[in-house]
Amino acid sequence: MDPILLPFVGFLVGILIGLTGVGGGATLAPLLLIFFQLELIVVVAIDLAFSCITKSIGIIFHFRKKTIDWKVSKRLWAGSIPASLIILLFINTNPIFFSEIMMNVLCILIFISGMIMIFRDSINTSTYKYLNLFKLKETKNSFVTTIFGSLIGASVSATSVGAGAIGAAVLNILYPKRLNPYSLVGTDIVHAIPVTFLAGFTYFAFGNLDLSILGLLLTGSVPGVIIASNSIFNSPQNLIRIIIGINLIASSVFLFYFD
Repeated sequence: MDPILLPFVGFLVGILIGLTGVGGGATLAPLLLIFFQLELIVVVAIDLAFSCITKSIGIIFHFRKKTIDWKVSKRLWAGSIPASLIILLFINTNPIFFSEIMMNVLCILIFISGMIMIFRDSINTSTYKYLNLFKLKETKNSFVTTIFGSLIGASVSATSVGAGAIGAAVLNILYPKRLNPYSLVGTDIVHAIPVTFLAGFTYFAFGNLDLSILGLLLTGSVPGVIIASNSIFNSPQNLIRIIIGINLIASSVFLFYFD
């Protein structure tokens, strides 16, 4: 596909990130792999740098609205940052393993992300019952949050997927009362920024980041995320979530056969 379309792709993904926090990895990765036929490790590197910069712009609006729960973010970082460092060291010193295994992992994570987006309410209701059964309360979820943070950090660093839909689902399950829909997006986005920065910088240091493609994507994503972040508080979140979920499932299936 013509690289001149990259700004348009960036704009659409920026809109998704601004509205839901999802899009940097789960949506952009299939587009770059299928339509632009880039190598997987290059796609992951671009996704991570793209997500970091785009989400950093979008988070400004959540700062202003005070829709970030810093305590929850810190609990996530306690797990995600160390896990990210370990995975990054392993991947960048074992690129053959990465190319053979990670495409299938990426397809699975994108599919899971789509299912979570569509059935999030049902998943939350069922999971909340189990949490009550084991007497896990929101005020005592620090350790559990850190464990999930480590899983998200590892997933993001290896595939660029996980900080959006999966991260939001985890927060919604663990903190259904503490985080409203807007705080959920704000907290999810702010957690992703240092993780994607660390991972993106590491891939760049190992020479896997294509700056020209990243630049074209950002020319579209920056205005997209600004527009969407200004509109998030008046947008139909449930409808948007379902539409994105369907697209993610379709992308994962297509990507699996494409591979």
